[in-house]
Amino acid sequence: MDMSSGGWLTRFKTLHHVYDHHIEEEENEIFKKAKDAIGGDKTGTIADKFESRKKTELKLVDKKTEEALEE
Repeated sequence: MDMSSGGWLTRFKTLHHVYDHHIEEEENEIFKKAKDAIGGDKTGTIADKFESRKKTELKLVDKKTEEALEE
């Protein structure tokens, strides 16, 4: 599909919505279950790495969205 078409942007927005929902579900459900199964992150190392990576990934999504809207 041509990225300049309205259909592409519609699909991208849908994918973005699904992605956000997936991340929210992981953070609110799956990670809690994982914590119960493997124990807490007493040093905060895992949480720090996750938050850093999350910010990076969200910036990439925002950048791609902005680039698509400019074209």
